[in-house]
Amino acid sequence: MRSYRFIWLICLAGIAAGCSSDSDSGNGPVAPEPPVPLVWRQVDQLPGLFEFNAILAFGDDDVLAAGNDAVVARWDGTRWTVQPTDLPSYARLWTTWGTAIDNTVVAGDNGFIARWNGSTFATDPTPTTVDLRSVWGDGSGTLLCIGDGGIVLRFDGAAWSRDDSVVETPLFGLWGTSASDVYAVGVGGTIIHYDGSAWSVQSTPTDALLAAISGTGPSDVYAVGNSGVILHYNGAAWSQMSSPTGNVLHDVHCGGGNTTAVGANGTVLRLEGGNWREAQTEATLSLYGVAGWDQDTYVVGTSHVLRERGGEWSRITGGATRPLYDVWGTTLEGAIAAGSEGYVLQHQGGLWNGMWTGVQQKLNAVHGFAPDDMYAVGDGGRILHYDGRWFAQTAASQTGGFRDVWGASRDDVWAVGERVGDSNIKRNRSQAGWTTVNHNTSGTLYGVWGTSASDVYTVGWGGSILHWDGTQWYPMRKPSNYALYDVTGYRDAGGDWHVFAAGLAGVVIALDRTTMLWEVLPQATSQDLIALAVGRGGVLYAAGRNGTVMKWTDHWESVDLGTTRTLWGAHTLNGGEVLLVGGDGDGTGVMFHLGPE
Repeated sequence: MRSYRFIWLICLAGIAAGCSSDSDSGNGPVAPEPPVPLVWRQVDQLPGLFEFNAILAFGDDDVLAAGNDAVVARWDGTRWTVQPTDLPSYARLWTTWGTAIDNTVVAGDNGFIARWNGSTFATDPTPTTVDLRSVWGDGSGTLLCIGDGGIVLRFDGAAWSRDDSVVETPLFGLWGTSASDVYAVGVGGTIIHYDGSAWSVQSTPTDALLAAISGTGPSDVYAVGNSGVILHYNGAAWSQMSSPTGNVLHDVHCGGGNTTAVGANGTVLRLEGGNWREAQTEATLSLYGVAGWDQDTYVVGTSHVLRERGGEWSRITGGATRPLYDVWGTTLEGAIAAGSEGYVLQHQGGLWNGMWTGVQQKLNAVHGFAPDDMYAVGDGGRILHYDGRWFAQTAASQTGGFRDVWGASRDDVWAVGERVGDSNIKRNRSQAGWTTVNHNTSGTLYGVWGTSASDVYTVGWGGSILHWDGTQWYPMRKPSNYALYDVTGYRDAGGDWHVFAAGLAGVVIALDRTTMLWEVLPQATSQDLIALAVGRGGVLYAAGRNGTVMKWTDHWESVDLGTTRTLWGAHTLNGGEVLLVGGDGDGTGVMFHLGPE
């Protein structure tokens, strides 16, 4: 068998030889422009991958946010820290209220209400199972909560009970100036008022859904909702104000020296001199909650937490980012990373923004053909497709899952993983649906990649390697019994393909394309290597456990990225740039980019 080291040196020589260009001026060959140097950097502006619905501010750097997936997180000025709750992970928290960080209430789906003492949550029994949308208190003992079906709950210091409501339509927003001056708003322009003894319906100039309400006092109250509607109460009657947006407004807050409304598509409105004006921020996704403290304003939503300080809006990030398991893209703009619990990140407009796919399962791999034509696969047998929106192409399964996805074209896509039903390999041809493809390996398959539709490789448990020749899968002779977690390759300047696989205990193997036999390269590390990518000049990067990154040219070198997080995914972008993603089970994800200085 030939030494692969020798082959590699020939490949590098071929690449170097291909760097000259012909003259078009008659003055001899023109030297090519030197390539822009590439350096590794950690991507430190990742959104939290959480969808927050509500926020409270208790100080300049003491903020609590609650949202989907039962998440309650606290910002201490440096990082977000997720707080434990006893809600199922798929449940949503819609609202939060409190007088201090150690005296806070959250409420959400299925009648859930819990109180936080600064370190733990205590769940309160409630007399309802409807979704609860807003909670408010006067700070002196009165505590109310409203929700679907027009329900109004009151806490007497010991237990929650129903108030006599005067509507049956869903209520979304709740606010008051005192225990005898409380407002609730909801569907159809509904506004009801509590005067200390009973609720009554107030007349309003709109039938739009009203989502939130806030004010500075009894004669200065604002309600916002669908189609950008904004109402004002002057102490005598409600009137409609001119709005600069047609986007849905989800929340409004008077505090921190400002009156602010937020909504869909990153909308942030400010009341200035009696008129509403749109503020310019970097947000592009929906914003659901706003709070203020002193002169600071905080806004939360889908993967966004914004703060205005000193008149400048900025995103605040750090910590609490969910683990990321794979990444794909042709360029950085439009690249996508798959995360836990059905979340993905996409790079748009110079920023990574969060997207929820609508499923709860961890997504293990992504692959695509264009920014609007991508696949994601994950636990529970999930396969999803993106064409401008995500939708599941397979139902959730209680067992099994897919570990990788790759396609030679949008009309020929493979998914591999654990056995789901009668196979662990599925194929989607001509976008006609996923079908089982028979083969002779029963163990888990972790990686799939190919050079063409008739030259595809999948690797997995026990060192198994299968090759698709366009007609069938057949097992290849394996040089090691160590599990293989990823397979990739590249084509050199001479048009020859080079294929590699990596796995358990640092094993890396390379394929001799002449003999179609695999050879073990010198051991890179004792750490498991989970993800492979080929950078500029045919440099192979292998990443894995404990932040390990190894670089192979004609020998192995270690790359220190300053992390101990497991690196699960790697991908090569145009120009030889490389993205690495990872994270561990404590909720912290990481991303590294080998890109221009």
